[in-house]
Amino acid sequence: MADDFEEHHGGGYLRGLLTGVLVGAAAALLLAPKRGDEMRQDLTESAGRWREKAEDLKSKAGDLSGRVSETAQDLKERGQHFVESAKERGASVFDHAHDEVDELASEAAEGIAEVKEKVEEQAHDVVESI
Repeated sequence: MADDFEEHHGGGYLRGLLTGVLVGAAAALLLAPKRGDEMRQDLTESAGRWREKAEDLKSKAGDLSGRVSETAQDLKERGQHFVESAKERGASVFDHAHDEVDELASEAAEGIAEVKEKVEEQAHDVVESI
């Protein structure tokens, strides 16, 4: 995963830059007119400084990676919460609509029964009048 991150976010460039700086520093030190022991001391000190900088960059990259992972996890959880909330609201709307349909069906059945009763009464009255 770190390799993918480096490839897509300039990690290769940074690695090349650091390598170039190290090679350039080593070449400058080797070509400078110093005694061997002074040169070795300078190289050791320079390597130590670069090692510290590399460790610092590695630590910062690790911190950044951790923050990115935390943010991604947080966004994932928020998304799941949003979906669950939408499902609950949808279920609530469906239940309400279902209750309304049941109520309307009941009212319609009552109305049909009333109309049927009135028709039967009128039919009975017509039969009696004949």
